[in-house]
This record gives sequence, structure tokens and C-alpha cells, in this order.
Amino acid sequence: MTRPIRAPDENWAADLLLGTLGSESSEWHELPDAPTDKPDLWLSGPRGLRVACEITRVSLSEWFRWQNDRRLQLGENKLDEATVPREIDLWLANAIASKASKAPDYLANASASEVWLLVHGGMNKLFDFFNLDDNERYDIPLLVKAAEEVPHPFQQIYVGSSSGNRIVCVFPFAGNRHPPPDITDPLILKFLCIRSMAIQTHRGVNEIRIGNEFKPDRARVLPLLDSSRMRVT
Repeated sequence: MTRPIRAPDENWAADLLLGTLGSESSEWHELPDAPTDKPDLWLSGPRGLRVACEITRVSLSEWFRWQNDRRLQLGENKLDEATVPREIDLWLANAIASKASKAPDYLANASASEVWLLVHGGMNKLFDFFNLDDNERYDIPLLVKAAEEVPHPFQQIYVGSSSGNRIVCVFPFAGNRHPPPDITDPLILKFLCIRSMAIQTHRGVNEIRIGNEFKPDRARVLPLLDSSRMRVT
């Protein structure tokens, strides 16, 4: 079943990509009246190029599953802190693998000559899934490495971040190359810290994300997606 409209975060990601492409050529535009699912974005570009672009969000399903487990809830007005290993190469590899087999359908549905993939971490800057700054030496090299090593049919793969509203084409990568960090070394592996608190409201219990100004009532480190990759020092 095809959705009538894109989700808000898909619209944000699509606008991010269209802005980047538009800065390269005024001929890039979204096809009017095109469906917004399977693929999510239909593009027309220079020399009549037609592109089927699928948009997918990196979601830390392990964290959400843990967060929603009633057996693990701290209770009202208690601050919880989760530290998530930033295995962004695996996040991207899993996103690519989940969409690769559907690429022929995207091409056929859009009558396109190329199929692209746009991966993003959502509009919530508090999660800050990716750091795509120009001088960045952790995220971009790992993302490029993953996009080049995972078999896939995509002509181009983009990664978008709500932090600074930045987007990078990680396949094929045309920027300055830097060696990817060795994140099997626990001293190099970076982490994402997520804090939340359940508060009582008139309409029930809501969960809010808060910053670092409070000491958590509980702090836990989530396991690696691939525990075998971490060497013991």
C-alpha cells in the first residue's frame, strides 16, 4: 500500500538533498505529482536523468526496545541515562542491506535509470546520530568505508544529519579521504548519551529528553551490535 504523503522527517531529508543538488545544477527538481513511497522521492536531473531515491531513517531499535520495556522502567520523575556505542558503520550497513533488495522495484515504479539511497538520523537534534562536519575524522571515514564494503545496487548513497542540516554523499565519495578510526579499540569508540525522564501530566505519562544538567538516577551502557568486534585491552 502506497502512502499518500511522506512523513515529516522524510520531507526534511528530501529538502536537504534537493537543496544540495540544486546548488550543483538548477536542472534538479522533484517530479511533480509523483507518488511518495517506494521510492520516497522521484527526481529529474541534468540531461533528462531520472532517479528513484529511497529515504530511510537510522533508528536505534535496540535502545527504543530497552526504553519501552516495562520491566526496566524507573518510574515517574526518575532520570534515566543510556550510553549507546556509535557503531555508525553498522547502522549504515544495516540500512543499506534493508533496502538493497528493493532497488529493482524502485527503478521500475519510477521508470528511473538510477536508484539512490538517502539515510538520515531524523530531525531530533538531541539524538545527533551523525557528525558530518567538514573536519570530522570519525563519522565520515566510517560511513564511506561501510558504503564501499557492503554490496549494493545504489548509484549514490547520501547520509543526512540534523546537526547543522548537513548531508554528505558517502558513495561514491569525492571528498578528502582520511583513514577510518579503529573502533575495535575501546579508547577510540565513541558513544551517544541519551537521557530521558517520565513525567506525570493530565493526559498520562510523557517521556521527555533532557540535557546534562542533572545527575541520572540510573546510567547504563547498551551492548555493541557486534560484540565480537571489540578487542580486550
